[in-house]
Parts: sequence; C-alpha cells; structure tokens
Amino acid sequence: MHRMLATPLLLLPLLAGLATGSAYALELNTATQRQLEQLDGIGATMARRIVEERRRDGGFRHWDDLRHRVRGITQDKAGQWSDQGLTVAGEFHPRVFVARVPIAPAAPPERPKEVSLRRKKPASSVD
Repeated sequence: MHRMLATPLLLLPLLAGLATGSAYALELNTATQRQLEQLDGIGATMARRIVEERRRDGGFRHWDDLRHRVRGITQDKAGQWSDQGLTVAGEFHPRVFVARVPIAPAAPPERPKEVSLRRKKPASSVD
C-alpha cells in the first residue's frame, strides 16, 4: 500500500513540468555546463560563459541580471530557453506568461448616430 501511494507523488514534478511545456524545470543557478548544453540554443560557448559568470559573481537574481552579465543573451533567446523549462531564481522568463495569455480583439469603433438638421414639417390637421 505504501508503494502505491509513493508512485503518484513522484510523478507530480513531471506533470507540473508538462503544464509549462517542458518535461522538467532546470534552474540556471544550479545547472551544470553539460545540462545547459542540452537546451536548444545554448552551445558549449554560451554554457561556459554562463557558468563562469555565475562562479565569478554568484547566482543570477533574475532574467535581466543574466542578460546584463552574460554577453549575447537577448530577450528572445531567454524566452526560448524558458519555454524549454529553464528558470532563473525559480522564475520562468516573463515573456513565457505574456505569450500564453489570449488577447481579445479590439471592438470596432462605434459609428456616430446620424442627426438630421432639417426641421420637421408640422403635421397638417384635417378637420
């Protein structure tokens, strides 16, 4: 009975990762160079830059901190990495959440009602 209960609990992190579009979340501040290289768009050179900067000045506080400290990381690249499950200080890139929010189309502007400036003729009374 104990084993049956433990198995579904072990799957929770995996299922949570599937909801974000990746099989798991990879924290940049603890990832190895080899783990970073597994992501699309991060080659050996970029992974090495990230790990060396992290060793030199400590962990990254947020995505902008990463972008300012490591040369060659654009908003688009950061968003692509986050789409694959990469987090910085436990947070996904903000672009990920903005891109997933549906935006309703703007309503067309209302047309002004036509107003007649002509005087109406008085109704003629027939006796």
